[in-house]
Amino acid sequence: MKPDWEKKGTTLKPRIIRLEPKKELTWAGSYFLPGLLDAEHSFIIEELGGRRVHFIQKEVYRGLALAFITASWSIEKGMTRSFGEMNSALKKRAEKVR
Repeated sequence: MKPDWEKKGTTLKPRIIRLEPKKELTWAGSYFLPGLLDAEHSFIIEELGGRRVHFIQKEVYRGLALAFITASWSIEKGMTRSFGEMNSALKKRAEKVR
């Protein structure tokens, strides 16, 4: 069962902490109060050659509330589903550009 804030969505005010054009974009933000539940989200592109890349999307959580939230709700499961949907849409769009 998902908590109400996850069902409704939440608004973050992230700040960019790493930006390397054509390679990485990482932002960090806090849910509710800083230190309670913080997230760092990264989009990383690794060139493979031959007009191919490896796209990595990941999120790391920290904070006091993390132990309580993971006991009742799987952040990893929810993020894996959301990331998969976004990554599939991005792949389709990128393959049309060829």
